[in-house]
Amino acid sequence: MFRALFLVLMLSLSACATQNVPVLDTPVSRLGVISNLPTNANNIYMGVTVFENDFEEIQVPWDFSSAVVDEFKNQMEARGGELHDLSGRPEIEAQRGNWFETGYSLKFGLSAHKFSSENAALLRRTMAEYKLDAILILQPRRYNSDIPYGEADPKGGFGVFRRGGIFRKDRAYTFVQIEGRLIAGTPPSVLDDLDGSNLVSIVRANERLNLGSDGFKSQIAAQIRSAVSKMLVQLGI
Repeated sequence: MFRALFLVLMLSLSACATQNVPVLDTPVSRLGVISNLPTNANNIYMGVTVFENDFEEIQVPWDFSSAVVDEFKNQMEARGGELHDLSGRPEIEAQRGNWFETGYSLKFGLSAHKFSSENAALLRRTMAEYKLDAILILQPRRYNSDIPYGEADPKGGFGVFRRGGIFRKDRAYTFVQIEGRLIAGTPPSVLDDLDGSNLVSIVRANERLNLGSDGFKSQIAAQIRSAVSKMLVQLGI
């Protein structure tokens, strides 16, 4: 019984290992972007107890998602490349939030990094139409490595995160959390997740920051520039 299970497992792993794993061995000069980023900011307060926690979504008078895509375009063109925003295409927009299904890979393990055959075909056609080297699917990052140890992590794509304390002052940050899921190869598959997370400490943590203000917009714009630059470096551009 155990021997049979072992053989099944080894055959499964060998099948995965013999598949052609696409690798970007040439610089990316033509990049497609699909944005699944939110438009609302998150204002989050994590208290000492759960009863103090507060979370609200706030509509800001500017489009965070468009700002990120525009920054990608500016930085790609500054590096001599091209960026194509694919988000507005009806067949692309119809898949918002439904790109991936759970599957197994040697790199990612059991996780949502697998395409259905229909989505893989759609991405293949799109890459051929625009002659793209790769596609980035942008979405909020679920894990922010910049958050100090012991902090509860902020949720969403951008906003303000505050953390209360008994023996220390409140801490507060403006945050941007972007993940770029890199798609390339034939058939298209996920090669890696590019991390664009960053946060900036707010000096006067107890003051309630106006998320609709020009100051907040300016700070988030600077963090968007940092996030995009960070991801392009990871992409080798």
